[in-house]
Amino acid sequence: MIDQLGQDQTIGFEYVEENGSRSAGFKVWDRPDAPLSDLVEKINQANAIEGKAERDAAIARARASAPKSAQRVFVGKTRDRAASVTLADAQGRTRIALSVSADGAASIDFIDASGKVVKRVGSAK
Repeated sequence: MIDQLGQDQTIGFEYVEENGSRSAGFKVWDRPDAPLSDLVEKINQANAIEGKAERDAAIARARASAPKSAQRVFVGKTRDRAASVTLADAQGRTRIALSVSADGAASIDFIDASGKVVKRVGSAK
């Protein structure tokens, strides 16, 4: 993983194995310009509040006010053994998905902001 200065990771390689299924790939994240330390400071202040309900509310407010990040790119192998490339918009919604399944079926999906495939080229999934 490689971090953006004062922020979380922006590019990295990831391997996940769970219950016998594995995924591996290269990912790119879009991170905000605000330093991650700002959020950590707000969370630490909230955690110092004595009352549980008040503390939980302050933590929720701090998290809700944090600038959002999004995964923009994935290139790798999915849990279902497909070779995959996904490209996402600034909100992290997949907009283009290229895939070659384990049995060799290839497709390119163009996806709208609501997640609906608006055009598919290649094999049906």
